[in-house]
Amino acid sequence: QYLTKLRITKACELLSYPNSTVTSVANALGYDTSVFYRHFKEIIGYSPSEYKQRAAEGILFEQKDQYLDLQQL
Repeated sequence: QYLTKLRITKACELLSYPNSTVTSVANALGYDTSVFYRHFKEIIGYSPSEYKQRAAEGILFEQKDQYLDLQQL
C-alpha cells in the first residue's frame, strides 16, 4: 500500500503537466492503464482524467493531501 500511494503521489505530479496523458503517466509508473485508473480513484476519490482536468482548471481539492499522507502508513 505504501508503494501504491507513492506511485499515485507521483502520478498527481505528472498529471498536472499540460502535455501529459493519463496513458503516458500510467506507463511511466509501470501500471496497466485499467489498474492505474482503479488505484488512482480508490486513493484520490476521482479518476485520473478528472484530476487532470481539475489541475488544468486550478480546481484541486486540498483533501487530496490527506489521502497521500505517506507518514500515516
